Amino acid sequence: MAVFTGSSSAGAEDVGASDRQHPQGRGFAPAGALRPPMGAPPVPEQIAAHVLALISDLATQMIDAAEDARGGGLRGDKLDAMTSGLLSCEPLVTHCFGLTVEYLGSVRLSEAGHVDALMPPLICTALGTEERDVARLAAQFVQAQAEFLGNMRRMRLPFPQLPEPLLALLMNTVRDVAGCDGTADAVERHCRARHDGNSTRLALLDRLEPVCGTASAKQRLELAGAPCFVAHLAALRRIPHAEAAPLLMEEHADDLLAAMQAAGAADETQIRTMLLLHGRWPLALRAA
Repeated sequence: MAVFTGSSSAGAEDVGASDRQHPQGRGFAPAGALRPPMGAPPVPEQIAAHVLALISDLATQMIDAAEDARGGGLRGDKLDAMTSGLLSCEPLVTHCFGLTVEYLGSVRLSEAGHVDALMPPLICTALGTEERDVARLAAQFVQAQAEFLGNMRRMRLPFPQLPEPLLALLMNTVRDVAGCDGTADAVERHCRARHDGNSTRLALLDRLEPVCGTASAKQRLELAGAPCFVAHLAALRRIPHAEAAPLLMEEHADDLLAAMQAAGAADETQIRTMLLLHGRWPLALRAA
């Protein structure tokens, strides 16, 4: 599934135009820096601006770590080079795209009163279970989800939340930009000392999804919430979470319907999910 398609209806928040400043006060690349594949629809400004802000934030974190390692002197062109390098890393951009779609979808569903972005019913049930391991895992996820929502609202992506394969790609970009004077080694030591792949939000969600309710409950968006709903689809399709998240988008309504049908979701569940996300049935979208 290509990550360069989407709809501005994926969320209700206005994250600003392409020339908006990063929340830390530093500029980031215009939305046009995200180039869709030949023939693909353009990336919606709302989503593109958010993705670019996340990439810019990661670049800033790496430059800050590099400056600490060598006592300054890496601003300016190096920050631009780091941002450009990260934008050329397709798996990282795909990851940021998926997180953005999930976040904006969660916000829209919450603001519409459909399901709470932090404490959906399925998570509340897991928190109250007598199975201590499940309850503890649910509590850890709720804390991670609260931090995720806050960071995404500020358009930030702390590097410790990256899955291990993406952290390795991030370190490769640092080496390309920082050179071979030992700075990159120092940055990698800094990052790996602060990274625990088992405690990231997505790692917690991967462990929680199999023990958090029945399959039919996880297929009901109003019960599961966007994170667990997406995690369930990702597990069924054996794809990363961030690659399943675009199924929440209007352009992928038919793909989501096909995935739910393959998972054995009831007709009523399929209809309600489409109405919650898009307010209409995919057949109507095709006929429009």
